[in-house]
Amino acid sequence: MLQRTKNLITALVCSAALYAATDGEVISRSYVAKYLGKVSEAEWEKRGSHGEVITIYNNGITVSENYLEGRLQGRTTRTYPHSDKIAQTRFFEEGRLVKEVDYYSSSLVKQEIAFNPSSPGTRTIKSYREDGTMSAVETLQGSSIIEGQYFDTKAKFLSSVIRQTGERTFVDECGKITFTEHVASGAIVQRTSYYPSGSVKSRLSFKNNQIEGTCQYFLPSGAPARIESWAAGKQNGTTTLFENGDKTVEISFVNGKKNGLEKRFRNGSSVAEEISWHEGVRDGASTIYANGEGFTSWYFEGKKVNQMTYDVLSVTRTKKSPLQKK
Repeated sequence: MLQRTKNLITALVCSAALYAATDGEVISRSYVAKYLGKVSEAEWEKRGSHGEVITIYNNGITVSENYLEGRLQGRTTRTYPHSDKIAQTRFFEEGRLVKEVDYYSSSLVKQEIAFNPSSPGTRTIKSYREDGTMSAVETLQGSSIIEGQYFDTKAKFLSSVIRQTGERTFVDECGKITFTEHVASGAIVQRTSYYPSGSVKSRLSFKNNQIEGTCQYFLPSGAPARIESWAAGKQNGTTTLFENGDKTVEISFVNGKKNGLEKRFRNGSSVAEEISWHEGVRDGASTIYANGEGFTSWYFEGKKVNQMTYDVLSVTRTKKSPLQKK
């Protein structure tokens, strides 16, 4: 009896963790014992914790779970908010999740995940469009893509990943390619997205599942719109902005923040303005160039000051100890 109660508590805690992120607070929980019908929680546990637990959340979602001796067993369902339509079904064997199915509001399958009990972290994912056609089937080990096949709206083969290497291809409801991803050693290393016309919209590079290297963005005409440099998932280096193909701005970034000199250009070549930044805040000289002359203003930590005040404050900042800076 004690062990069954412990199993039940563990199962309910795990179940709550599975749904809490989206389903909010519990407003009602009822127990349906096998062969007896609805009973109190105490009676349900006394009878062996066999049967169904029905939980209603404050967002209108209802979760129904089946238990055997306090462990999840068989089919568990989760509805759409304020609806009897099933949004998700999970299947358990002795408390272990073996399969998960998500549904569109039309009740057609959206995604089906089968978990490999002999290889923890390994799962096969089948993805479907709203009309029921398959869009992809993949085998993953953790975050690594082991195998994959990808299809268009007419179930025609588009691309594949074999032994952790290949291409993932995805199309919109009209069958036009929206983006492709190059996979190497099981990880996405480059993603290219496309406009409906087929021209490249963006080209991003990845390393260790984070944006890394040069990222390029284009206009439908093919002209550049923006070029960024990234490292460890943050902007690092120079970001260049374009307008109608002409360079308009160069901005220096360090760890995702503007740091260093920002240059704004006239006619894509001559410097029209220079702005100094420090850790995302305007700081230092800002100069506008006009008629062959430069007109400079000074800023300290985002506030406009005169040059003498800036010099004094910047020296004081430099002399601060690391502890004082914090």
